[in-house]
Amino acid sequence: MGSVIGNFWSGENAGPRAATRVFNALIALLGIIAIAVVTNHPGTGIIYYIILGIATLWSGIVLSAGNRIHPGFLLTIDLLLALVHYVFGIINAAASSSYRGNAIQAEFLLVVAILQTVFFVLACRDTHVRRTSSMKASRSAKDGFENF
Repeated sequence: MGSVIGNFWSGENAGPRAATRVFNALIALLGIIAIAVVTNHPGTGIIYYIILGIATLWSGIVLSAGNRIHPGFLLTIDLLLALVHYVFGIINAAASSSYRGNAIQAEFLLVVAILQTVFFVLACRDTHVRRTSSMKASRSAKDGFENF
């Protein structure tokens, strides 16, 4: 179990992170379907279709691009997606006493928000590792140049 968590934390082996991205996309897709089925007027849930659809598309882009996306960009988009999902999830959770559809919308939005928060934390770590490794490389290159 330790190696799975170690691989999840490390950006070198993308297996566990990719599996979590796929899970995030599936949860968002299931949310879109559940909201369409549960709501009396599926057109009223259009904002939730858009929000969950963007999360699904973003996970697909990250999966297809691999390590070619800068971690700072990942950090920004994952944070924005998490915040939007939290806001709409909390609003729907507060309104869930009056309508059952709001509770289902809130559940899916909050699960996706938690997963986006995990991706945000991982992107923060990747950005830190990338920044410190480039700083070490520039220091060693400078030291090597002065020795010649």
